[in-house]
Amino acid sequence: MESGRDLRTILEKMGLGASHLGEVEQIQERYHNRLLRITLDGSTYILKVFGDPRAAREVGAYDLLQGLGVPTLHTVARTNDALLLGDVDASTHLRLAREEDVEKSEVGVALAGWYRTLHRAGSRLQTNRIKPSLLWREIGELTTASVLEVASRVGGSDQSEWVTLADNIDGIKNAAIASGETLTHNDFHWTNLALTRNEKPIRAVVFDYHLLGLGLRYSDCRNVTGSLGPDAADAFWSAYGATDPREKILDDLTAPLYVLVEAFRRPKFPSWAEQSLKLAETGEIHNRFDRLMENL
Repeated sequence: MESGRDLRTILEKMGLGASHLGEVEQIQERYHNRLLRITLDGSTYILKVFGDPRAAREVGAYDLLQGLGVPTLHTVARTNDALLLGDVDASTHLRLAREEDVEKSEVGVALAGWYRTLHRAGSRLQTNRIKPSLLWREIGELTTASVLEVASRVGGSDQSEWVTLADNIDGIKNAAIASGETLTHNDFHWTNLALTRNEKPIRAVVFDYHLLGLGLRYSDCRNVTGSLGPDAADAFWSAYGATDPREKILDDLTAPLYVLVEAFRRPKFPSWAEQSLKLAETGEIHNRFDRLMENL
């Protein structure tokens, strides 16, 4: 828990009157990052304090998205490693999503609107003007070495197909980048979603940008719809519109490969990677590689 003295130091760096700090509630602490609800002059705010430098890039992500006109939560103040945000629970305009919201068609439509705005903004982005540490590529974790490591962990009698895949991974990554990558959120969950309270149709604001990066539109949309109920997912795709079919072929291979790379780095193999492991063990990964190479 941050001490009152530490919090006052952070607030002073933000140029705020730290002497007016009232009640402090710790909501979450994870990986040296803290999420707090604080009271200043009788009003509540959300304070994010980043102890992990990788997570601290969310500060720059808010700057970037707001500069591009992408809706975000209201930012009150910031330092290099802390953000003071409006408290959605106290907002008359927004509310935090509930788990049942992911079943609703209107939420799927609202999410499609936010993601279209994000992806269109990303297509205007001049990435050579962005700090390399701010935006990452999921496919950047796919290297010859990491693919061969997956192969060694999956096992099997014939490793030649894995070697061929590993030898071609740089070309696959180049094809993904050349296909028209854009800004991607990469981390959708209903707990990262706010919805307007009184608007019809409702609008969505997706938040938590520590994984904001560069990638394929289809990949980002697939990430969203995988967490939605059937009606909301159908409504999302209908409202968002079609993506380049080649992006799906690329994602069908690179997404499970990335999952396996990350999973085998963990001390214990996680349950969320079981489906990708099955694709590798049955040889479907290599079928997808063959289909991709036919379309490059």
